Amino acid sequence: MGQLSHPNPHTPNTDIFFSFIQTGLLSIPLTGLMYYLPVYYQACTLASPIRAGTLVFGVAFTVAPTTIVAGAMITATKRYRPPIWFGWVLLLVGQGLLTTLTATSPKATSIGFQILTGIGIGAVYSSTYFPVLAPLPVEQNAPALALYVFLRSFAQIWGVAIGATVLQNQLSTRLPEAFLAALPSGANVAYSAIPAIPALASPLREEVQAAFASSLDVLWRVQCGLSAAGALASLFMKGLPLHTDTDKEWDVTATESEDATNKY
Repeated sequence: MGQLSHPNPHTPNTDIFFSFIQTGLLSIPLTGLMYYLPVYYQACTLASPIRAGTLVFGVAFTVAPTTIVAGAMITATKRYRPPIWFGWVLLLVGQGLLTTLTATSPKATSIGFQILTGIGIGAVYSSTYFPVLAPLPVEQNAPALALYVFLRSFAQIWGVAIGATVLQNQLSTRLPEAFLAALPSGANVAYSAIPAIPALASPLREEVQAAFASSLDVLWRVQCGLSAAGALASLFMKGLPLHTDTDKEWDVTATESEDATNKY
């Protein structure tokens, strides 16, 4: 894999530290969007679970392609900070726009906001890999990437937990008391309420849908704040040159390759 030239041993590893922060913080809004955008569509637009899943394609189908493009740009330009900054800006804009959604917002509008957010996530998602490896000798890639993957996975758990806590607390205070009283005690408010919404009569149904939209608005704001912290962390990176050498311990010579071929 393409890496950075040998680092200066006196260079502070601030890029590694702030890249790890960004990696963790990015996973929270990514997981939160994938888990709780379907809640918005099921509660506010009365979409079925399958239909709600297809309506989040705006995020799902933009993150991966943008990740590839961002990686190609960094490989070509040898600079990783511009794609990261671009991604955080788009992510903040997209999440800010998500806070404007109401129960009656057109689906096309929400999907457009998803696309902006997904492009932003994709631009940052793979780009933080480079500042993790930039200050290190190539021999230390494996432990650095192991921590990188761990932080990403660990933060995804927090994305679900934070979203569930915010949504549960907000719905408990915003939903009409008569509707809350009819729900099973001790159950998750969001997921026990959604199946009952289509059968509600007006104006109670509209009140419940508005409560869901306003509760999710709080969740998007929380995620936007976490994204702002990630964007702030990106400003402290130094932008080190990329490696051009590889770990000689794992190099395969022509003779070794021929021996392995003959063996099999």
